Amino acid sequence: VRATALGLLGQYDPSARELHLAVADADPLVRLGALRGLVAAGPANWRIVMPLLDDPLRALRFAAVTALLPNYPQLPVASRARLTPALDEFLGHLSMNADRAEALTSRALVHVAKGETDRAEGDLLSALERNPAWVPGMVNLADLYRATGRDPQAGPLLDQALALSPQSSQVRVAAALWRVRQGHLDQAIELLAQGHAARLESASGYVYAVALSSAGQPAKALSVIDDLLEADLYSAQLLQLGISLAQQSRRPVRLNRYQDALRRLSLSRSAASVLNEIP
Repeated sequence: VRATALGLLGQYDPSARELHLAVADADPLVRLGALRGLVAAGPANWRIVMPLLDDPLRALRFAAVTALLPNYPQLPVASRARLTPALDEFLGHLSMNADRAEALTSRALVHVAKGETDRAEGDLLSALERNPAWVPGMVNLADLYRATGRDPQAGPLLDQALALSPQSSQVRVAAALWRVRQGHLDQAIELLAQGHAARLESASGYVYAVALSSAGQPAKALSVIDDLLEADLYSAQLLQLGISLAQQSRRPVRLNRYQDALRRLSLSRSAASVLNEIP
């Protein structure tokens, strides 16, 4: 229960003192929960994750490596040196399991973090040879194509991934953003609308509202924001978008509602911060 709570806490209070303390908890499940919470809170917590590279359990060390990979290009030289032993151990483990698409995809992500795009592409292509229906491989290869100036090649991969995993909001958003980059905003909105109708989610709902606003449909964008607010799936970013649209559209009732929600959100975070300082 504690581990699960810590894993969820990062979404609501990224600076929670409990997360910082729990990385040294005696229970490995609690340490893992804290790590998941820190990852959900964002990349700024990488310094707190570093001690887990020396965890006595390999699973925790590997989870710490995975959590630190997005920060790898920005890590100081000393921090990279500290990461190297656990990273080498992780790569050795993945190479021993290179007959599995999952291991090849994880190894590709290491290569991406280190700027080794050719090796990353080779691993992702091998992963899809081993499992042609491996959606994470398709999504990561599509992202690699985008990052290396081959975005047109990403579209078919994302469409295939969406056909295999139509309930995945991550895949749907990736496919929608690809359409936006290709100049097909109307198609992107249609995709996001389907996902919003099937299941309300904060991240994909925000992208949907932004797309509607970009298409000159502020009323529909505000309706999406209202849906997320009523479902208690809002964030400060979403509310700020709502405030901006309500001001532009001269909708005082909605403006007051979003401002009140943002104020409550700020107060709740401030209260949590004060309570964390009480011994």
